Amino acid sequence: MLEDSKTNLHSKPKLRHPTQSKLCHHTRGRSNCLEDIVDASKSIDFANPFEALTFSRTQSTNILEALTFSEKAKLESRNYISYMTGDGRFEVENLWKRDVVDLNNQTCTCKVWDLIGIPCGHGVATIYKMRGIPEDYVHLVYRTSTFMNAYTTTIGPVPSEENWPTSNHTKILPPHYKTAPGRPKKARKRATDEP
Repeated sequence: MLEDSKTNLHSKPKLRHPTQSKLCHHTRGRSNCLEDIVDASKSIDFANPFEALTFSRTQSTNILEALTFSEKAKLESRNYISYMTGDGRFEVENLWKRDVVDLNNQTCTCKVWDLIGIPCGHGVATIYKMRGIPEDYVHLVYRTSTFMNAYTTTIGPVPSEENWPTSNHTKILPPHYKTAPGRPKKARKRATDEP
């Protein structure tokens, strides 16, 4: 068994010709980017497009990465004391500051919950006070169901550029480039730590 693993480790990798690589010599211009995306999506098996997307949680990978912020908020929530004031609003305070959390609207006066859609430390302290789970108060953008609904449709076939319909609108030109007065610099700008 050990001998087999040694032979696999020291075997030479298979070399491919550069033209067989997908990343080799991208000669097409930027205007054909949509066609490249469509060509790449044609290689996906659409018999079961979500076969590879198996999620065991209700949040997608975006929220799983963003929950590192939530974990910090959970640790931070130990420093807060929350008092219920009515109508789903709470007053959350620590030694230095006082904030207001509204669980019905999922907002906080520190504006962190409003900006990213993930409960801040004040919100987590309030959710724990109500015996709730902070992951249930995350914005719907981060849910797996939203991700699945966004990608249920497929990209239709796109004809080549010669078959595109002509437009009657004016052609958009690039902005006019104005050269600065003076002699152009030929030497590069050195970094601050370079001599």
